Amino acid sequence: MWPTRSSCQSWIVTTMSNQATIIPDDRSPSKLPTSVLHRPAVQLVSVSKTAELEGAIAKLPPATLEIRVLGPLEVISPGGDAVAIKGQKLRVLVAALALHAGDVISADRLIDALYGEDVPKHAGNALQSQISTLRRVLRASGVSSQLISNDGTGYRLEIDRTCVDALRFVDLLPAARERMKVDDLEEASQLLHMAIDSWRGPALEALRDCDVAYGERVRLEELRLNAIEDCIQCDLAVGQHDRWLDDLQQIVSEHPLRERLWGQLMVLQYRAGRQGEALRSFQRARHQLADQMGITPGPELRRIESAVLAHDPTLLSSVRPDVGAPTGAPASFRRIEARADRGVARPHHPGRRHRRQMLTPPDRDVTRSEQDLARPDRLAPTDAA
Repeated sequence: MWPTRSSCQSWIVTTMSNQATIIPDDRSPSKLPTSVLHRPAVQLVSVSKTAELEGAIAKLPPATLEIRVLGPLEVISPGGDAVAIKGQKLRVLVAALALHAGDVISADRLIDALYGEDVPKHAGNALQSQISTLRRVLRASGVSSQLISNDGTGYRLEIDRTCVDALRFVDLLPAARERMKVDDLEEASQLLHMAIDSWRGPALEALRDCDVAYGERVRLEELRLNAIEDCIQCDLAVGQHDRWLDDLQQIVSEHPLRERLWGQLMVLQYRAGRQGEALRSFQRARHQLADQMGITPGPELRRIESAVLAHDPTLLSSVRPDVGAPTGAPASFRRIEARADRGVARPHHPGRRHRRQMLTPPDRDVTRSEQDLARPDRLAPTDAA
């Protein structure tokens, strides 16, 4: 739960990647005391004066594991050392537990994640063996094996959500959108940059061949793209957009069906004095949409083209971001685009029946539109004892 702003100052506290920093209201980062190093957390701390900050920091969750799944799987000990997780099944187990950090995930769901259609005869014993192996690995790295608990129906990884990069990322998004709704665009931009910077590569990269991880990879990637779009819009509004020009061309080439990205690229190019490039970007977008989907650009993209042609001065002014439902590719085509994206390719298993997306964690603190993105066939979980 993020505290609301009042007369207190707000401080974003982040100790990700062993780099402890604070970002006060004036956006001037400064170093935190060394006592909070290796404490994986992202938290908004409200204090009435700077002197109270260290006391607030002391109340942050204690150091435990940090687990990174937004890219290659990494497990970091409280001391900042990498914990080697060897073997595909053990890596799947770590990812499944991490995505449900603090919550029980049933034995049946873990078995499904580990073995898919090839369930061993004594699946319960096989799962217990994998859990025991993981506990030994953690113990050898100086981490308490009690971090993995069993309540009789399933297993729980006893760490805070802030210790998992994917859950930190998801939790930052509604906080950023709340700041956007009240026109606090600089803080919204800071939160969105923090969320985007959590990514080191494709989500759940180590689980690309795991069928049950497909839905969660698609969901996280869609949320990342929405966060990028919102962040660019905030940066356009506060005049900090120059950082995006080169990166955005690459992003657009990877996701050519997202009209909002094309429109933002055109505005960035126009502001950089490259009107011709902006118009060529519109033509490229038009051809991509026609060739791949048989549709024409929507009214907003056409409006931006007309504004570029007319040298509309509003293109150079601050633009308040739209904080309604995220936009990108037309909704009916999002799933097609996601399946075509090489970063979230779904493994092909001839004759295999459709399976539930078992690695999707429980929804917490995300807007309804974000919950539904890229998950049209999501089924309610039916945990079994």
